[in-house]
Amino acid sequence: LRKKKLSRDGAVASAASVDALVEVANALRSVLHDTRLDTVKFWEAAPGKRHTSILALGETLVAIAQCTLVASRVGPLHPNLIHVETEARKAAVTAYNEAIDTFTHLCGLREQYVAEQKIIAHSKPVRLYQQNAFGVGGVHGGRKDKTRLPLVAVELANVAAGALANALAGLGDVFVQCDEHAIALPVLLKAEIAYDTVANRCARSVQHAENSYQKTIEESRRDAAGTNSHSVALQQQQQNAASRGQINAATDVLDALWNLGDARGKLGECYGARGEFSEACGWRKKAFEAFDHAVSLADSNAGDDLSGLLYDWGCVWVAHVQTLCEELTLLVLNLRSADASSGVSLDASCSSSDRERLAQTITHKFHETTFACVASDEKLRNSIEFSQGDTSGLVARGELLQTKNEIVRLAFESHNFVATNVVGFFDDDGMGTSSTASSTNASTNANSLINSGNLNVDQLCFHLRQAIADNGKGFGAALTVDQRNFDAVVGVGECYFELGKIAIRVFGDSNAARSEFTKAWQTYQKALQIAQHGGNGNGAHLSGDDPGNVKDRLQVAYAAACAAYAAGETETAGELLANVLACGGCTRTQISNDEDLVGLSPGAWGG
Repeated sequence: LRKKKLSRDGAVASAASVDALVEVANALRSVLHDTRLDTVKFWEAAPGKRHTSILALGETLVAIAQCTLVASRVGPLHPNLIHVETEARKAAVTAYNEAIDTFTHLCGLREQYVAEQKIIAHSKPVRLYQQNAFGVGGVHGGRKDKTRLPLVAVELANVAAGALANALAGLGDVFVQCDEHAIALPVLLKAEIAYDTVANRCARSVQHAENSYQKTIEESRRDAAGTNSHSVALQQQQQNAASRGQINAATDVLDALWNLGDARGKLGECYGARGEFSEACGWRKKAFEAFDHAVSLADSNAGDDLSGLLYDWGCVWVAHVQTLCEELTLLVLNLRSADASSGVSLDASCSSSDRERLAQTITHKFHETTFACVASDEKLRNSIEFSQGDTSGLVARGELLQTKNEIVRLAFESHNFVATNVVGFFDDDGMGTSSTASSTNASTNANSLINSGNLNVDQLCFHLRQAIADNGKGFGAALTVDQRNFDAVVGVGECYFELGKIAIRVFGDSNAARSEFTKAWQTYQKALQIAQHGGNGNGAHLSGDDPGNVKDRLQVAYAAACAAYAAGETETAGELLANVLACGGCTRTQISNDEDLVGLSPGAWGG
């Protein structure tokens, strides 16, 4: 039972799978709790089998939790689906908690066994006249020094420790998905501690395996009898066994560090959602350290999933960039609020030390965000290079390009009252780093244009166009690999819609805006068709994957309604909004206050 990566844990199952797993769990509970004499004697004679059964029960409970969630999401959107998913989450939480208790109990048995062995090892030495016929044991205070607790195999205990960390992470993710971050945080913190413990143990195992291998080699060299064929063969066998131990230990520590990086990234995401930006930044830096260590140990030639590792690392960087963008937005809003106007120049701020400090903070934050974009882009591009034909890295990079556009727009809109710096955002290949002088000059010139307020529409829309382009290593590139990739189709729709908003709100070009809005609506129609076709048991994606939580699916339908309205399809927009409203995906107040739906009659959506 190998540890799973958090980002790879998506269960693909149905209600039938849940029923089958529940039967397995009930059978395991029954036999483990059986108090009949023959069953008790069997467990006493074979404690290892009992421990394996306890581990199997915990893993089954985790699978039940995962499959229960997916089964509740499968099918088309309907008004009762949020309620169904909510009830499924409650059931999943119950299953996860029982799994956590099960794994904790098994780990506790190992700790008790080890503690007893330490007591025996450090007990008073046995005198010769106290030894039994076999020369071992003895009596101290009328009690024999022998093991009273059954052995819990270290290999099984290690798997249980990893499974415990996975279960804690899974439970925390359930709370994150329903925005209960206050409840999720303590669970995710426990998961991080569990993963850190596993990673440290694996690191010690690697060192032990290395020492064992070197010892075996040295003993073989000193063995004077190693001249006959039998001895040579035996020595080679021992060396091979030690070498396998090295490889297995290295694989375990790689997985442990990968899981640890994911767990810390999830903590950063949780703190970021709560607006605790400093904590989010701190946890992500720790995540980057774990990923960096893992990559240093990975070897694609040995079968390690270097592409997946770089992808997950890049995704944590993307999430970090998005959090920095949110923080930047709040800082700029605070500065504007202090000015009581968005038109105060930087020179006018010298009279206020507080304002000057805030402006400097914003400038520094732009620098930090630019660096984060560069790092994220580097990881995702490397992941893409290692996984030709996979769309995951391309979709993630599309999200990065969207965030880059937000940062450039924020810099452009803030140029007249704070110094900004986004050098590196306009390199020819779209990457934040380039060694060519021409690319550097292009970036510097674009940065100067931002600070002078002279950025044109092509430059302001650069990253969105790149995300859409077939050769831009973003959403469009993903669609050249899989034209029905749901996330990529939605991403392209989002980019077209944002292009339309820039055209009308920044440059006042209504004709260009209508063209972009029309493309956005056409793209969203494709996304809705993909989701609809996946409703007969396979979820929103035709591959049969987890269709995703209901809230996110309803947000896609809501965004499609906004695109339809902007494209002039008022009746269709109203129908979509009415359906989303009926399913609980939005509120009447949200629709009425949405600036993308200004002018839409409440009668169109049943308001």
